[in-house]
Amino acid sequence: MIEFDVETTSLQLHGAVPADLFLVQFYDGTETAVLKHPDEREKIQEWLDKDDEYRAWNTKFDLHALKQAGYTLPDDSRWHDGMVAAHIVDERSSVALQARGNRLFGEEQAKAETEDAVKDWLKKENARRRKQSKEDGEEYVDANYSDVPDEIMFPYAAHDVELTGQIGEVYDHQIESSEDLTGVYDLERRVLAALFAMESRGIPMDRDALAKMEASILPKLDELEQRCREIADFDAFNPRSYKHISEALDRQDADTRFMTRDATTQILKTDQENLEACDHPLAEAILEYRGTHKMYAMLRGILHTGSNDGKFPSAYLDDTDRLHPNFRQVGARTGRMSCANPNFQQIPRDDLRLRYAVAAGPGKKLVACDLDSIEMRLLAAFAGEGALLDAIKNDRDIHIMTAERVGLLGRSRTTGATESPRDQGKRMNYLIIYGGGTRAIRKWFGMTQNDARATLQRMHRAYPEVGALQGRIEHALEDRGYVKSPLTGRHWRLQGSGYQAVQKEGYRFINYLIQGTAADIIKVATARCHEAGIDLVAIIHDEILAEVDADKAEEAARIIEDAMTEGFEGITSKIPITAEAKIVDRWSQAKDPDYVPEYIKESE
Repeated sequence: MIEFDVETTSLQLHGAVPADLFLVQFYDGTETAVLKHPDEREKIQEWLDKDDEYRAWNTKFDLHALKQAGYTLPDDSRWHDGMVAAHIVDERSSVALQARGNRLFGEEQAKAETEDAVKDWLKKENARRRKQSKEDGEEYVDANYSDVPDEIMFPYAAHDVELTGQIGEVYDHQIESSEDLTGVYDLERRVLAALFAMESRGIPMDRDALAKMEASILPKLDELEQRCREIADFDAFNPRSYKHISEALDRQDADTRFMTRDATTQILKTDQENLEACDHPLAEAILEYRGTHKMYAMLRGILHTGSNDGKFPSAYLDDTDRLHPNFRQVGARTGRMSCANPNFQQIPRDDLRLRYAVAAGPGKKLVACDLDSIEMRLLAAFAGEGALLDAIKNDRDIHIMTAERVGLLGRSRTTGATESPRDQGKRMNYLIIYGGGTRAIRKWFGMTQNDARATLQRMHRAYPEVGALQGRIEHALEDRGYVKSPLTGRHWRLQGSGYQAVQKEGYRFINYLIQGTAADIIKVATARCHEAGIDLVAIIHDEILAEVDADKAEEAARIIEDAMTEGFEGITSKIPITAEAKIVDRWSQAKDPDYVPEYIKESE
């Protein structure tokens, strides 16, 4: 196994101004690490041409950097990822390289001081540059890792690949000794190859539509900010200040019974969950303002600035009008992927404005395929015989059924918004999936503690099979300390051990089982599509998006549908997994074929 790593001037490997590669490290376990500057190009390529396996920590990043710099990469069948292996072995804690090294070997043996030395040099150098900038008026530019002197940078860079190898030896043994973990790791290696190809390909964007959308949002943002100030009705109100929001709600005697306050300061917590629990126009206005501001910030990053504290210093959109987000392979404890730079997974499902700007190139079509109600189907499959399973088999609306069985009647808010019984039934169903209890019911439905407790009891009586599933999960946790995916054998582990740990943490594991199994389905489908030659461009939660030649779109749609629904006997023996692929020119058309956003209509 050859461990490898790279150092770059920033983390931006795609986009308007990609980072430069300034150091490449290799370690084969025989001596010390070999470090090469890019001017030793032939020697770097010699290392990459060896007939061996290759491993990095967050391998996709290092491979992208090498590819961008023009190197020929080893075959993807020989790629490994230490970070992914770390997550498989123990998903409960940080997968940062140094954190895992400290945990396995202790800080002294893991030699964290090499990283500390680099950070200390950068801190001092930036202080020096700021001072000089003030004195001579020159533009201040942050120092980056390429500025660190070799005598400080080399020990840090060598340490990273050597520590990757040391951790890899430990985790290789643990994975190889478990049939479950071996199967999961083999799947993740296939997914690694698929995601690398997908990120390299990028998401096709309509730059003109993005610019028009940005222009339309800015006045809307100003309008919403002014609306928040008018409702708050006190001087210098800042809708971005949680203290100001708390003060304004208290001044107006808003119904904050179901919001949480800081135990020390008594200031209201104003995250989304708490604001949604407040039936007041200001809370609604703040939520709309935040959602609009988040969309505007994403558009700014795509078109102009990047983000992430200067680590992505230029626009995310490259000169071919494609986006290359980072799809984090192990973004959550469950194994679900997350997304960053930009975070395409944060786009609201029903907000089609940005989806409209995702457009197939000339001679191409987009194929979008979304799993149907996969979380509810998995809950029903795992719970077994009972009302949930019967409802899905008979194509009943399970959210309406829950509202009827639990007695959820819907409600109107003072803002004019209404929640139908079906809306409340859907919330209740997902509350069970996410492991919510009486506290969540109080917030979501605006109930007293006693009413929330009674509602939860009715839910349990309506679906006793769900309670039985929870009991089976807790028994497995007591017996072996983990539950596992029926599809891949992926483990989700208790933080502690024994009965007390189960009582403290056990309620979370229905969520881990359902979310994690859904993640496994998408990962299996992702690998299958890539290996079938489908040009994937994005994975958004339970949806796969591909860009294919127009004359091959029908065949691609069939392959993607089959990849997402076939061969999951552990689930489909109880309940079918369904998904319908849509062939479109713009991503928004998969939801609404006739959708045209206002920012396009206004410009015509």
